[in-house]
Amino acid sequence: MPTKIFTVGHIVDIATVHVPHQGKTTFVDIVEDENKHVLYRYRYHATKFHKYAQRVERGTLVVVEGTVAKDTLLKPPDTQRSTILVDGESFRVLQRLPSQEISLDEQLPAWTIGDDNE
Repeated sequence: MPTKIFTVGHIVDIATVHVPHQGKTTFVDIVEDENKHVLYRYRYHATKFHKYAQRVERGTLVVVEGTVAKDTLLKPPDTQRSTILVDGESFRVLQRLPSQEISLDEQLPAWTIGDDNE
């Protein structure tokens, strides 16, 4: 049975890469304030999410939800954090950095798999 996971934390990295047999995939690395020893790596396959993620900056506080992937990574040798790979389903910005001044018209909507934005 798939395990659902809900994470509230700060973005430490965003990358879009081409993954064999999966196409373009966006990875969003998130660290919670209370547990800095675990890195949550959310992956999103939707094309519209790639464009959405380009407008989100590192350090932004987000709340995300997904399903823990069966190919979860545990403690890669080159890092001090354990990594949990999650298939992302929703993504909401909670708080932007103070340097990110945007008008209400430009604010990013919440993104969820299955939205018309996909």
